[in-house]
Amino acid sequence: MQIKYENSFCHKPVTHILLILLITLFAYSNTFYAPFQFDDNSNIVNFLPVKNFKSFIETLKNSPAEPSFTTFKSRFITYLTFALNYKLHGLNVTGYHVINFTIHIINTLLIYWLVVLTLQTAVRSKESGVRSEENIVSEPCLPAGRQAPNSQLQTNLIALFSSLLFVSHPVQTQAVTYIVQRFASLATLFYLLSLVMYVKFRTQNIDQRQKIFSLSSVFWYLTSVLSAVLAMKTKEIAFTLPIIIVLYEFFFFSKSQIHPSSVNRQPSTSRITRHMSRFLFLTPFLLTMLIIPLTLMGFDESAGNLLGDVSKATRIQTTMTRLDYLFTEFRVIVTYIRLLFFPVNQNLDYDYPIYNSFLNPNVFLSFLLLFGIFCFGVYLFYYSKKLSSFNLHPSTLRFTAFGIFWFFITLSVESSVIPIVDVIFEHRLYLPSIGLIIAFVCLVFYAFSRITHHASQITVLLLAAIVIALSIATYQRNIVWQDEIRLWEDVKSKSPGKERVYSNLGTAYKVHGLIDKALEQYQIALQLNPYSQISYCNLAIAYSDKGLFDKAIDYYLLSIKFKPDFPDAYYNLGNAYLSKGLTDKAIEQYQVAIKFNSNYSEAYNGLGAAYKSQGLTDKAIQQYQSAIKFNPDYSKAHYNLGKVYQSKGLTDKAIEHYKIAFKLDPDNEARQFISSIIQKNLEK
Repeated sequence: MQIKYENSFCHKPVTHILLILLITLFAYSNTFYAPFQFDDNSNIVNFLPVKNFKSFIETLKNSPAEPSFTTFKSRFITYLTFALNYKLHGLNVTGYHVINFTIHIINTLLIYWLVVLTLQTAVRSKESGVRSEENIVSEPCLPAGRQAPNSQLQTNLIALFSSLLFVSHPVQTQAVTYIVQRFASLATLFYLLSLVMYVKFRTQNIDQRQKIFSLSSVFWYLTSVLSAVLAMKTKEIAFTLPIIIVLYEFFFFSKSQIHPSSVNRQPSTSRITRHMSRFLFLTPFLLTMLIIPLTLMGFDESAGNLLGDVSKATRIQTTMTRLDYLFTEFRVIVTYIRLLFFPVNQNLDYDYPIYNSFLNPNVFLSFLLLFGIFCFGVYLFYYSKKLSSFNLHPSTLRFTAFGIFWFFITLSVESSVIPIVDVIFEHRLYLPSIGLIIAFVCLVFYAFSRITHHASQITVLLLAAIVIALSIATYQRNIVWQDEIRLWEDVKSKSPGKERVYSNLGTAYKVHGLIDKALEQYQIALQLNPYSQISYCNLAIAYSDKGLFDKAIDYYLLSIKFKPDFPDAYYNLGNAYLSKGLTDKAIEQYQVAIKFNSNYSEAYNGLGAAYKSQGLTDKAIQQYQSAIKFNPDYSKAHYNLGKVYQSKGLTDKAIEHYKIAFKLDPDNEARQFISSIIQKNLEK
């Protein structure tokens, strides 16, 4: 039975959008209550600028010279969205997941729009009577020997399946379900929006009735430039955006059309004017490439030290050489490709081998494969230029080539010569996967059009089956993210030799009150790395939770031995001393912690408790106020300050801070103190 293209229900974009929404909702329906995981804690839960807008602005203006604050300054747009989340609903994870889910949907719709805009250019060119072998996109691919009954349907189908494969792929779960990786998904949103707005700006001028400086043209263009700037301040992967825009210009507008005269309606043939207009269009985007390096290295550094300074600023400098990292990344990129085509054995924290030689068989063969794919893209681009009079869709092949180049270019920031501590993370595939997915869908449509007269039916059935399988796999993968213990037990089964895995699994056990299991995992981590200050500190905290303070103190001291500037170890050591009644020693450790971290509100709170135990209430008040100054939402400090005020008979001030503590943490004991104070006042 033949499909009636003109009346096909799947021809309608509204139907496609609804289908995208349904598939996404199914795949991520079990994620909205998934807890904060891994780096969520350091970037959201325990990061003060996210929890207080005043601190957000002050940190943005005068960020300390520390890696976490450097990251904050370079990615402040994402942190701003976290701050808005916190302002609206505190640490209720559902709100964060809803935003991540929404961003994922928007990205998918932008992919749909990008594909449609690219493949519809020929239709606009036909209608305007303007044809150019280089600057147009021809009709979508159809079976050989047949005329296109409805090119719009084919265009929409390519857009639909490019979007569905992206949105349903399980490799995207780390960028969507893992809250903090909004860095990747939000940067991708601005990235896509900038490109789509630029394409919209350029393609609308194919219609001769459009004026290049019309209000709509200015809107598309300025939105594109603004989105590029926002992308640069969201995550460093946006650095490649101007390159992609230039590449798109070269691929799809290589002979730029100059708007025809309103008198004779003939396009200008001035080569100088043509190149000058293109240069003017692209210059603002190329200038945005300065934003990231200038943010990371400062305005007073030499450009010659760019790589080294960026490495230090982003805390990615390691003992690994740049060549070793590059050799390793050849193998990593092949793993990424494997994950896109066969998404099995996904892992949050890979224990990936480091390769030190280009002649290593794994490295060399990976390089050959990647080079072959790249050359295939080059071949497709030049081959597509010969198909302008052929009855197939030349832009399908050109789009395939563009997608291949997109994959390599967008990966280059994190998978080239700047050595990052973790050589592989799945969320790094979020943006690059778009190119490879579009390339795959275009190639499938093209291939089946050459093989059979029933190309549309077979292609739709094949891709629909893949989408269903991927959606189920995504749902299954998201189950792992629903619990900290489940997640890290999954990681441990796949990375059994990695110290960090056991440390994080131990912490997950400790959070759930399984102290003995936590101790077991920390000890394994220490066996894997006997010089790990984190493992010593984790062991000490677990022993403190069990009331074994002497043993805890020994491990804190070992942690400090391996990292003398470790403020967390000093703070927790102070807590252990305070629990043993060694107040002077506790005060000493809290002060050292503050020396290494002047904004350490917990250490100020500890000092306040130590001074209060000595009867030095005025000093205690001063320390509690310092704790609140650096973290206005620190409920425990408000509660402790209220208790000190109550002991001094300052009832109004005590109630004020008790109320704040209760508002910030309804489970706080402040409620009963407020009730008791009010009751005493009533009795008087």
